[in-house]
Amino acid sequence: MEKSITTSRTVERPMETVADLLEEDPVKLLTAATDAATTAANEVVVHLEGDWRWFDVNESVEAEIGTIERSGSMARLPLSWKADKHKRLLPSLDGHLSLYSLSKQHTEISYTATYAPPLGLFGGVEDFLLGRRILESVLGRLLDDLVHYIHDQLPQG
Repeated sequence: MEKSITTSRTVERPMETVADLLEEDPVKLLTAATDAATTAANEVVVHLEGDWRWFDVNESVEAEIGTIERSGSMARLPLSWKADKHKRLLPSLDGHLSLYSLSKQHTEISYTATYAPPLGLFGGVEDFLLGRRILESVLGRLLDDLVHYIHDQLPQG
C-alpha cells in the first residue's frame, strides 16, 4: 500500500535565483547541503540525519536526480532515493523537490514523494506508529539543510 508524504520550508530568496542555483548543479547542491559523496552523473550518495523523540537517524541513501522543469512561478526537480543499509528504517522514495514563488523574496521548497512501508501489514502499523514520523524528521532536516545552504550561496540583497 503506497503512501505519500510532503514536507516544506520557506527560503527568503526569489524563486528564480533559487531555481537557477538548483538547475546549475543539483548534485552539488544536494551534496554540499548534506555532506554527501558523489557517485555518478545523476546519482549521488546522500547522508541524511533526523531525530524523533528517542530515535536518531543517521543514514546514507542512494539518490537519483532528474532534470529540473520550470513552469511560470514554479520549478520541479525529480528526486528519488533508496536506503543503502537500513531499508526497514527508511523506505525507498519516489518524488520531487518543488519550488513555488510565494512573493518576490520568498520561495517555498517542498519535497513530495510516495513510498511503500516495508514489511507488509506489520510495516503499515509500524509506519503509522513510528516510521512516518522518522521519515518526516529526516525530510525536514534535509530541507532545513537546503535552506541554510541556499542562504549561504545566495546572499540577500
